[in-house]
Amino acid sequence: MNAKQINHIQTQIGYPFRNPILLRQAFTRKSYTNEHPKVQNNEVLEFHGDSILNSTFSQLMTLRYGHINTTGEFVSDFDQDQLTRIRQMLVCKTTLSRRINALDLSQYLIVGRGDCNNGVQNQPSVKEALFEAILGAVALDCDWNWATLLEIVERMLSEDEISKSVLAAKRK
Repeated sequence: MNAKQINHIQTQIGYPFRNPILLRQAFTRKSYTNEHPKVQNNEVLEFHGDSILNSTFSQLMTLRYGHINTTGEFVSDFDQDQLTRIRQMLVCKTTLSRRINALDLSQYLIVGRGDCNNGVQNQPSVKEALFEAILGAVALDCDWNWATLLEIVERMLSEDEISKSVLAAKRK
């Protein structure tokens, strides 16, 4: 991954890495590290990113659609079922894959020869993993600054995707 590619990725996600090696790792699939054993892959970053995605989703819904009322109780514009539906729509494989496509990021995946020959980089599950790995890399790079993570998640998901999911949940 060269400097121009790194700059493009950073621009797309809205985050300048202090340690661009973490960004490169987020794009590195296990198939590549099987061929290059000294290189780390994105699997652990993906694990962290999945948790970040769920946590920042809760924070986002609270900030946008919840408040503490005059009696000190938390009130949300959505009930538990609606929030679950919104989360299912936003953090599913289809949505995350679509967002990686919109951000034009899967072209930078670093894969092994077998994955490359099989077009693995085009699979929705691989793009979902990339989305999550990027979040994991950002988390480590920003020292788990939740305000930064929320900002990146909102940007990567896009206002359109968030609004579409919220509207769909309201209709049901």
